[in-house]
Amino acid sequence: MDIKLACTHQNSLTYWYGEGRCDVCGEEISHLSYNCRRCNVWLHESCANKLQHLPLEIIHPLHSHHQLKLQLHRPLDFFCDKCSYISTGSRYNCSSCEFILDLKCASSVNDPLPEEEWRSFKDREKKTILHYSHSHLLILFKYRKIKEDDYNCSWCDKRLLDSDVCYGCIECEFFLHEVCTDKIPRTFRHPFHPSHPFRLHYREGTDDCHACGESLFLRVLDSPLYGCQMCKINVHFRCAKLLPTLKHKCHDHLLTYFGKIYTDFQREHFECKICKMLCDANFYRCVQCGFNFHLQCLQIPSSATHKYHRHQLILMDSVKEDDSEEYYCDVCEEERNPNHPVYCCKKCTYIVHIECVLHEGLARQSMDSKVLIVKEMEHNDDIHDTSQQPSEEKVISLEKGVVSS
Repeated sequence: MDIKLACTHQNSLTYWYGEGRCDVCGEEISHLSYNCRRCNVWLHESCANKLQHLPLEIIHPLHSHHQLKLQLHRPLDFFCDKCSYISTGSRYNCSSCEFILDLKCASSVNDPLPEEEWRSFKDREKKTILHYSHSHLLILFKYRKIKEDDYNCSWCDKRLLDSDVCYGCIECEFFLHEVCTDKIPRTFRHPFHPSHPFRLHYREGTDDCHACGESLFLRVLDSPLYGCQMCKINVHFRCAKLLPTLKHKCHDHLLTYFGKIYTDFQREHFECKICKMLCDANFYRCVQCGFNFHLQCLQIPSSATHKYHRHQLILMDSVKEDDSEEYYCDVCEEERNPNHPVYCCKKCTYIVHIECVLHEGLARQSMDSKVLIVKEMEHNDDIHDTSQQPSEEKVISLEKGVVSS
């Protein structure tokens, strides 16, 4: 059974079995659906029926001086200019002004809004900022779940939750919680390179990350980096947030936990120092020396006790006790990554960092802890020119020993 759909490609959609995602609602398709092979458009039957009578072009009161054209299939998500939510799939857009409405907002011309409210909406400009952590304009938007995998904040790594106010660049999938825009340091001292401070910058090239070894531009060509220009050392934006925390008898330096890295192109650099096998997930690394250790090779006890808790603690690969996106260690009270291994008491939901159990009484600090002393932070100047070295007044001080030895 075929149907004719008013759309930009003017093709018949064929009714047959397929798997993928609907280009209208973004939800998964796992049964009979409509497909245009030429345009690679997939639609639920219900979504296709809703679209049959949609016009190719409309004039909307919020953008009355240009026509908005229906587009069924676009690879990128978008921000709706009426509701300000992130959206996906089909849309009406103005190619001249980059004005976009999702289908629900495009059909809201008969909303019972007072005339003055329509005027306040009409042709309003997107609120944007040029943030020093990204080379493109970031657009203010409200988040909602539009696909199976949620987007994460590029700084705190927490999931974006429904109705969170954020800034984002769709093209790069770079998103920041509004509250995180003030937390990103321009310059700070890091234990990975204690000799000189790291500075946030952008640079073209094909070098590898000093921390994880992956290419600096493997995923996004124009991504922010932290680096020391004197020593020509750079680390990923995400790797700069990792800190050495574990002191172990097998090595003199503190070790940093790495959940997963992509090492197929340089496997010899990520052999476990103990078993000589590849480390590609769930391992500790000394970034200064380039030594790697599987978690199991470190022979960390599978169970332990702590003076602040009466029950036995069990070593677990990861613990995510709820969907709050706020997870803390019950000993040091610093935030913890729910994807990292921890000690846990299931009876009491008592969860602690491994190092907080193994090294009782030693202070653990995070990137957001009070040991980070911000002398000066100017958020709107241009940092793309990396020729100048930072002054000491702009350096955020991070103690070399995150966990005292």
